[in-house]
Amino acid sequence: MYKHCRVLVTGAGSGVGQSIIKALRLSQLPLSIISADITPMNAGLYRTNEAVIIPRVESEGSLEEIVAILLRNKIDVVMVGSEFDLVFFSKNKAVIESQTGILIVAAPLETVNITDDKRSNGVDWCSGKNTVGAWRQEHIPLFPGGGIRPPQTPPFPVGLRPLKYENSLFYAGNLFIKS
Repeated sequence: MYKHCRVLVTGAGSGVGQSIIKALRLSQLPLSIISADITPMNAGLYRTNEAVIIPRVESEGSLEEIVAILLRNKIDVVMVGSEFDLVFFSKNKAVIESQTGILIVAAPLETVNITDDKRSNGVDWCSGKNTVGAWRQEHIPLFPGGGIRPPQTPPFPVGLRPLKYENSLFYAGNLFIKS
């Protein structure tokens, strides 16, 4: 028999946050799911047993405020559903766990930093070769008439998926790729 657990899911308005909420519901474990987000307009806040508004993690004093929210709501486990929250909770995991006894489900900060920066992890996403310097201009073919936008550093990881249509252009993140 499992103990009843109060699970707070951050980023309730994001796809990841809503997927975590759905998975927890499907688990049939004895849970109270508490959704958390920075704005009351996010959909996930209205699909759980309870909801709380949390401060932006980059705001001054957010650590103290989040710890207070966790304690006030008697949270047992925090599951991170927002990439913005992931660095914060990974960085502050030991502090929060020691102050509250709450389990923070987050990868180590070193792992988060590696996966957050696809440009420096040694994979050239445009050529498929394992080389440092992904997204360099010389690796991206330019088509006649400028059929591709120059690469820009995206603010988030971008996945490229080849399509199987001959002589067509498709949009992938911030690039047009000729397939």
